[in-house]
Amino acid sequence: MKLIPDAEALKVLEADYKKMADDGVLLDDAEPFEKLIKRCRELERWANGGV
Repeated sequence: MKLIPDAEALKVLEADYKKMADDGVLLDDAEPFEKLIKRCRELERWANGGV
C-alpha cells in the first residue's frame, strides 16, 4: 500500500492542504501537514508489514 506520493506530488499536496486550511475548508484546527504526513507514513509502514 502506498499513501505518500513522490516528493514533487507531496509539495503540490502540501500547498493544497495549506490552502484548504487557510480557506476554512477543514474542520476545527487543521493538523499540521508534517504531522499528518508522519502519521500516514507510519500507517503505510504498518500496512506493508513493518513496525
